[in-house]
Amino acid sequence: MDDKSCALLRHYLCGRSQRVKIGDTCSAWKSVGRGVPQGSVLGPMLFNFFINDLFFHVKTAKLNAYADDHQIYYSHIDPATLDACVSHNVKVANHWYHDNGMLVNESKHQGLVFDDTDYSFSFPVKDTLESFGMEIDNKLDFSSHISNLCKRINNQFNVMLRFRKLIPRDTLLKVYKAYILPHFDYCSSVWHFCGTRNTDKLEALNKRILRFILGDYLSPYDSLLNRVNTNSLCNKYGAPFPPKIDLCIRYQMPNS
Repeated sequence: MDDKSCALLRHYLCGRSQRVKIGDTCSAWKSVGRGVPQGSVLGPMLFNFFINDLFFHVKTAKLNAYADDHQIYYSHIDPATLDACVSHNVKVANHWYHDNGMLVNESKHQGLVFDDTDYSFSFPVKDTLESFGMEIDNKLDFSSHISNLCKRINNQFNVMLRFRKLIPRDTLLKVYKAYILPHFDYCSSVWHFCGTRNTDKLEALNKRILRFILGDYLSPYDSLLNRVNTNSLCNKYGAPFPPKIDLCIRYQMPNS
């Protein structure tokens, strides 16, 4: 980067202030000495630059990081070895955060073990873990994620139902494609292999929404899909993976 580009970034990051507003009452302005503007496009990228050398400190375990969402994971047949490795690398990461002026709430660290074991780990272990808008469970059947996904879609569908007399059908179809389908699409290549029961639950919900939008409660599901120029969720996302996939993730601990 040349001097003008560096000066532009310096001007973008420096001299910022912030305050807190509760109701009609505002606090005094306070200078911001570190950090990036929240909600900006450059923010996550600049933060990735800042934490880039963390990868040189977490050595024996694997680290996945995007902005302030970090996962430390490791795979081993011996639970004690797994516990020791993950705990050590979490301490290393927390030490790096402290040395670089970042605050870590260690009480909010969460762990997930993809196996059945009676071993008592030194870190808190949960049955499900949320990461990037997905709920991952220790059985990898994604039942919890599918249940929450259906709730979110039903909430938006109920809004469409309330305004059905005010919105024409062609507009409802556009709303469906803009606000309903993206929920089915998000990370579908990961969770759509979730078993027949969960798949049928999603297909039934999608069919119900399409029947309402098209005003057709008699035609087969395939006919409804053809009329909106789309495929069933199973055909759309259910293309088989390569024959063998080795999962090595055993532990996941997001930094809060």
